[in-house]
Amino acid sequence: MTSPERAGASRLLTCAWGILAALCVATIAYAIAVGIVGVPQPLRPSFEATPILFYLHISCGAVALFVGLLQFNRTLRLRHVVWHRRAGMLYLTMVAISGLAGLILSGSATTGTVAVWGFRMLAIFWLVTTFIAWFCIFQRKIALHREWMIRSFSLTLAAVTLRLDLIAGLMFTQGDFDAVYPVIAWTCWVPNLLLGELWIRLSRHRFSRGKAK
Repeated sequence: MTSPERAGASRLLTCAWGILAALCVATIAYAIAVGIVGVPQPLRPSFEATPILFYLHISCGAVALFVGLLQFNRTLRLRHVVWHRRAGMLYLTMVAISGLAGLILSGSATTGTVAVWGFRMLAIFWLVTTFIAWFCIFQRKIALHREWMIRSFSLTLAAVTLRLDLIAGLMFTQGDFDAVYPVIAWTCWVPNLLLGELWIRLSRHRFSRGKAK
């Protein structure tokens, strides 16, 4: 790759990171608004069943989203190694709390078994990928840690894609929440995980080459 091509790729990645950051901030703002204003009507049955778990899920998930986004900033990661490690432990803690709360809450989904299992599998995969990422760095397996963190954060981003999918789905079905929610229980995270796998494979050689230098 020539220098102009590398510069163009770098600008493209910076732009993509900026768009992703804006979507994450909007999602975090939504979580804060829910905490202040209250839970939207379609989600109230789940909230009223276990309000503490619901607030733990959205608040810790919002922190994980913010911290995880910063963890993928190359400049911060390389220049502030100690901060990166401490933020990583915070991310692990927030995912553990939010994921376990989400796993319990998944059983109270009011739109059927498909929705229950969609959110249940999301919580399980989120917890498992994050734990494996931590275990890899504990064993100083940096390349594997990076790959499992990509998988973990792609599932953290389900908080973002769920809102985007919900907006699109409600527009398409003219506001039929019961028809949309079982579908987005899967589409909010399965495509994210597949894209994460694609990114891992496309960047694996470049990362290995960079570590070798």
